[in-house]
Amino acid sequence: MQTGKKKQYAYIRTTPINGFPAFLRILRNRRRCNDCPSTYTPAIPGVVRSHRVTTSLADLIHRMASDHTFAQIEREVGVDRSVARSLFVNHPITLQKLENRTTPRVLGFDGFHLSKSRTTVTDLENNRLWEMWEKGERSPNAKEVLREPFRQIPTPEIVESVVIDMSYLYRNLIKEFLSSAAIIIDPWHVFRMHIKNFNKWNKSKKLPYRKALYSVRKRLKEEAENLEVSMLEETDTSGLKREARIRGAILAKFLWIYQATDRKKAEERLEVWRTMIEHHNLPGYEKLVEHTYEWKAEILAYFDFERKYTAAFTESVNGILRAKYIAGRGYSFDFMRIWGMVRSPSCHKPTSAKHE
Repeated sequence: MQTGKKKQYAYIRTTPINGFPAFLRILRNRRRCNDCPSTYTPAIPGVVRSHRVTTSLADLIHRMASDHTFAQIEREVGVDRSVARSLFVNHPITLQKLENRTTPRVLGFDGFHLSKSRTTVTDLENNRLWEMWEKGERSPNAKEVLREPFRQIPTPEIVESVVIDMSYLYRNLIKEFLSSAAIIIDPWHVFRMHIKNFNKWNKSKKLPYRKALYSVRKRLKEEAENLEVSMLEETDTSGLKREARIRGAILAKFLWIYQATDRKKAEERLEVWRTMIEHHNLPGYEKLVEHTYEWKAEILAYFDFERKYTAAFTESVNGILRAKYIAGRGYSFDFMRIWGMVRSPSCHKPTSAKHE
């Protein structure tokens, strides 16, 4: 008895059902080409042909890649981690976001360590990672190797301002390649420099300076303008405690600068701070004043943009990239770059629109 041709089926992996892997069994229909003797299998709608998974499963993997490692995706979905990574990298949304990128008006630059020294470039208007460079400020011959990525920034004349930490290298490169942009120094890095200078005496004479620093932080919340009078008029026979109050008042006066509402007031308060140091003539402040005035233009530029831009988002992106790199047990740089630019990591939760 003659039997018919055996049917052939293709098994397509789809989204899990009730937490268990699921497959679609599809009859494979081989067809012959009209123009040549070869045969072919028609494309199946809704299926990623290269990996035999449904597009709905590919979309699920793309969403899960935001906060899951590919090892976790393999355990939950059943797709091999290398296949899941390939689906994410070649997903239409990934390719679209990588292609449709324009130069932002406000950039943030920061160096961080990810197996080697790297550079993150963020769009501070839209809070997203705009680019990630393979070299950083601590790379060998950093001044030369960073020129090429700076040179490749498209339409640099669009950039209005750039936020950096107190890095001479980034400042010089920005002046060279983004000459029309205003450079803003992140306030936190300036605060850290001044508080570190104050804590240097806090370590040598622990109790008085610790109390003075506590008084600075406490009273600054109330009214920084009156700190000098309230600290210095207190009667105290101990010269050490009086000197601690003077240093605390000087620190408070500098922090008071950043409470100004515009550039003019900030510049006036900066001069008041310097006059106060010259009046009391305390040792150890010459280099601090000199270093602060080296960055005077960048410090005051913070007020030209309504005190709106800082390096907080850039620092948060660096932390999230490090956590992703550790969780993935050493993802490649190319994948980390794509993941960061597509998933737009942020430490802030998106705010929902208010219902009217």
